[in-house]
Amino acid sequence: GNIQVAGSYTHKPSGMMFPKAINDFQRVDIYQYDKEGLDVSVGYNLFAPPRTIIATMYVYPAPKVVSIGSPPSVVTTARYIAAKGEFESRKQEIVQAHPGATLIEERDFSLIQAGKTQLGKMATFQYEDIFLNKRQVVEGKVYLFCYVGDNWIVKYRFSYPKSFDATKEIDDFMRSLSWNITSP
Repeated sequence: GNIQVAGSYTHKPSGMMFPKAINDFQRVDIYQYDKEGLDVSVGYNLFAPPRTIIATMYVYPAPKVVSIGSPPSVVTTARYIAAKGEFESRKQEIVQAHPGATLIEERDFSLIQAGKTQLGKMATFQYEDIFLNKRQVVEGKVYLFCYVGDNWIVKYRFSYPKSFDATKEIDDFMRSLSWNITSP
């Protein structure tokens, strides 16, 4: 359900903190998907036409990898396979939500925040949709980072009109919101 918070919101299980605003983006909602409060999303909108972006950041538990007595390489491989599966699932979600969506780019992605490099994957889709009350070509990006602080997945989703190059705003948003996720 929806969570109402006046100021900054901290996702207690992970320690991730979400401010009311990130650069020109304003926080619009916080949603909890499970009873335990482990799986949450926080929405931010940038509305300064033509600079218009809908951003959602998700934090949720990473798939468990059983590692009883396994050598580190086995755990690393298992995590790699689980992360790959997670990325494929997130891409499928976009295609299901937007029939006719075309994958136009997919690659490894490194995010540098406060001197630390986070390694993940990104994909860009294009589809036609109603955006800002008019039918237009929309670009959707998904960025996925697995096993953050060992136990968490951090995912970003961005949607914006294709007519607007949102690269700078997206890069600034992702760099500006530092992850303060704690390992158990």
